[in-house]
Amino acid sequence: MEIYFQYLQGKPPFDSEQKRSELMRRLNEVEGFNLTDDQLTRRPTRPLTLLKDPRALEKFKEAIEWGLSVIRQVG
Repeated sequence: MEIYFQYLQGKPPFDSEQKRSELMRRLNEVEGFNLTDDQLTRRPTRPLTLLKDPRALEKFKEAIEWGLSVIRQVG
């Protein structure tokens, strides 16, 4: 899967590096994600197999749900 930080950086609220960093921090709670600061302007990829563990999938969903809630606050 691809994480679209490159595209998010041009769209509020993720035009804020702080918001992208927070999303990255939350995604890094998924074991094996290991995203780094230099990827905040790129499109890093991670294998879907990282989400086969139910706990990993739950952490991923929590991160995405957080991102969606931040977007809804702007809208």
